[in-house]
Amino acid sequence: MAQRFSGRFSPASTPPGALPPTPRHPHEGRPKWVTIAAFPMVLGAFFQNATGMVTDLAAFGLVATGMWMTREGLVAQAAFEARRVARAPALPRKMIGGLMAGSGLGLAVLAAQVAPGFAQERPATFADLAEMPDVIVALGGGS
Repeated sequence: MAQRFSGRFSPASTPPGALPPTPRHPHEGRPKWVTIAAFPMVLGAFFQNATGMVTDLAAFGLVATGMWMTREGLVAQAAFEARRVARAPALPRKMIGGLMAGSGLGLAVLAAQVAPGFAQERPATFADLAEMPDVIVALGGGS
């Protein structure tokens, strides 16, 4: 029976049946916290009319799905960077995830403006955006 040679100058080898460790991206767990931060949309959905509930649940679904796609993109990036020879992933998961999460947040803002619930007394307008530089200067942030 053959015996595997291992010595001081031999490269460290893995057993024949062992798989290499799965590469992990350092920011792989962060999309989970964004999904948890968006969870109040689900709780607030049930204290509104039917239209508000559907839009809030759809907004949370878009944010959660976008964060899932972002996490999968980070996993694909880590796997791509771990290999010496590899092709880039065919589907830009991080970009799609960012677009989905952004559209979910936009839908949540739209839902808050169309059917203001307990969180807002009036919808935001463009006049509020025009007043923003004055508020920043008053708070000491501008010149």
